[in-house]
Amino acid sequence: MTGKEIKRKIERWTSVRVELKGQSLKDISFDWSGASAGVRFNWLKKKAEIRFPSLDDDQYFPDYVYLKFQGYALHELGHVWFTACRPWDKARKVHGGRISGFINGLEDVRIEREVIKSGLVKDARGMFEHLVNEFLKIDDYVEPDDEKNIPFMLAIEGRRRNGYAIKPKTILSDSVYGYEIFKALRKLDSAENTSQVAQIAIELQKEIEEIEFIE
Repeated sequence: MTGKEIKRKIERWTSVRVELKGQSLKDISFDWSGASAGVRFNWLKKKAEIRFPSLDDDQYFPDYVYLKFQGYALHELGHVWFTACRPWDKARKVHGGRISGFINGLEDVRIEREVIKSGLVKDARGMFEHLVNEFLKIDDYVEPDDEKNIPFMLAIEGRRRNGYAIKPKTILSDSVYGYEIFKALRKLDSAENTSQVAQIAIELQKEIEEIEFIE
């Protein structure tokens, strides 16, 4: 398929599925100019904009690229369905911008788990597993002791706990932050909403700051 064909199919696929949870959006738009995927949504205004990594309209792509973008779309729909913005915004306001990365890494794991449990989309686990492994082909893994990589490790190792067959081996045992990340992910297993995720992130940030202070 060409990039243009992939975009059309993904937009159609997403628009059909956005209301599966019984929620209605009057305005859903798509942005194909991003460096990564993301979503902005407002349920009061019934609006959502989903951002995807850019694709060349005229280039031909193998089928696995379409499947990757399908995974992106489903992940962002998971945020629309299951993420509450208010507790996330409050945590960032009180605890600083750094906390947002921790929340995002944890919340990505939780909302994918919720999508799978909901049964709204057939083979959601397979889509997410394909997406994360395709992503790791490009970015590989990361330096385990670099603090800026903690959100990435939360997101990848949390998905491993979701049951995905992730090809690269875990690096938590090699990270100075490994125990704190593992503890946060264990708490995440029982988190039911974004507020609880934000609290886990706040606790994690305090523990990380203690490690840095000791060093």
